[in-house]
Amino acid sequence: MGKWLYDANISKPAVEGFRKAGIDGLHVAYDLNLQEIDDQTVVKVSREKKSALITGNWKHFRPMRDDLLKNGPGVWMIDTDDPNAQVERMKKAIKATKLNTATSRVGKKVYVGEHDAEVTDCAKKTKVKIPYKKQGK
Repeated sequence: MGKWLYDANISKPAVEGFRKAGIDGLHVAYDLNLQEIDDQTVVKVSREKKSALITGNWKHFRPMRDDLLKNGPGVWMIDTDDPNAQVERMKKAIKATKLNTATSRVGKKVYVGEHDAEVTDCAKKTKVKIPYKKQGK
C-alpha cells in the first residue's frame, strides 16, 4: 500500500492499529509536529507528502469542493471516533474499493461508513457506494 497521512484528530491508538494493519503513514501532530492546523493546510501537507489523508473530520471534508481535491492524493473520512472501529472500517473500505495503491487513490474522496464506503471521483464527478462483504464471503 502507498503512504498515508493521519489527520490530527486520529488518536495514537488508531495510528498504532493502522500501522499494525499495514496502513502506514505519518501523523500530522505526532510525526510532523504540526499542531492545530486547519483543513486547507492538512490538504496542502497531504499533497506535499503525496499521501492520502485519513481523517475523522468527515463533517468538514465531505462537503469540501471536489475541484480542490481532484488532483490530490485522496481523502478518506471515517465516521467514528472509536480507534478499533476506525482501523476495521479502513481495512474493509480499502479491500472493498480496491483503492490499495497511491495511484488508485488520486482524486478520490472516500466516506468510510459502518457498512459501506462512498467513493467520489473528484475529477470525473461520479459517486458510488460500495458495500463491505460479510465475513466468510
